[in-house]
Amino acid sequence: MKISKRLVIILFFLFIILANRNSYAQIGFRASLIEISGVEGYAVKPGVSYEFKYNNMELDSRYKLGISIGFFSLKPRQDTTYYLTYSSENIVYPSYQIIEKYNVTTFRVENGFKLFKTKISPLIGIENGFSITHIESEKDNKISSGNQIDDLLYLETMPKFELLFNSEHMEFIIGFSKCFTHSVSFKIANSYWKPYLVFSYYF
Repeated sequence: MKISKRLVIILFFLFIILANRNSYAQIGFRASLIEISGVEGYAVKPGVSYEFKYNNMELDSRYKLGISIGFFSLKPRQDTTYYLTYSSENIVYPSYQIIEKYNVTTFRVENGFKLFKTKISPLIGIENGFSITHIESEKDNKISSGNQIDDLLYLETMPKFELLFNSEHMEFIIGFSKCFTHSVSFKIANSYWKPYLVFSYYF
């Protein structure tokens, strides 16, 4: 499924507009460790994702509601990945893939609940949204070969657990989550663990 770059730009500016509509705004930055499981996890190394976050809740609110936009790029585990391809006649072909780019852009709606109304408190929550995975590779699997560009749309859901540290205008978070993804176009489902750190500022 081809995803227009214009759509990404529009969503980014929508993110900025929403971030300036409320007098109790919080902007933040999240850095996460990404390690994909499944077939794609066999082909690419773990990496780091970067996200910009926004929510419109007051500092002392126990409810958290916001949005985030993020990006990460993963490198192949080896120059050439070998695998098996099954034809419609159930014939098995040895195949290979050379991954040149593996970039992911994420868009999520976040919500959570602080267990205690204190400066240090655990939080449980969930994030839902979608991601766009852009893969450029060279393939040879006897059925098709040559350079290939894929833009895949995934739906995502991500339960999470966080430990929050609040000060007068800032918030620091240590979090841990697992993201479950499902391709809209193909029967592909991936998941990845996501430990992360968040720094946020209220204004």
